Amino acid sequence: MFPVVLALSGSTAGTWVSARDWLPPLAVGTAVDPVFHEDETWGFWAWVFYYADWWAPALLLTLTLAALVHAVASGCRHAELARTRDRLLAHGCRVTADVIEVKLSLASDESGTRIVGSTVTVSYPDAAGVRRWATRRSRETGPVIGPGGAEVLFDPARPGDEKAVFVALRRYPVPADWLPAGRA
Repeated sequence: MFPVVLALSGSTAGTWVSARDWLPPLAVGTAVDPVFHEDETWGFWAWVFYYADWWAPALLLTLTLAALVHAVASGCRHAELARTRDRLLAHGCRVTADVIEVKLSLASDESGTRIVGSTVTVSYPDAAGVRRWATRRSRETGPVIGPGGAEVLFDPARPGDEKAVFVALRRYPVPADWLPAGRA
């Protein structure tokens, strides 16, 4: 999201600076016809565009601020998930899970249909032996579930906390392989 914020910031600054140099109309409120001299009064859209040197930069500034807020919130959310995952890798409970269901996500274009990801549902026992389920979405396009099935990483103190349950679909997962709740 930060490249989008940078692009919007540049567009906002450029529009704000260039809007001060936009040419004024020949006559305010009148569409002047220099050839046939059949002048007309402005309609709604002419007045809207007359004030565009004010509202266009303000609109771009609003969009830039909204994108910045969204990017910062998204970055904070991802950082919190990474901290939770790292804490659980050090102090959490890691168990083998059974893959219950795999739904493939398909996309079609002129070259044909292809797999663009999957939704995997796993079943695992928590520390008290209670059977729990977790569903995660993965962007992986190839077969990722190893011979041992999946692995689940969770907080034994809060086994029902969905945000603290991570699923890995690879046999020897690295930290980036652990899928959190809500990952697209």
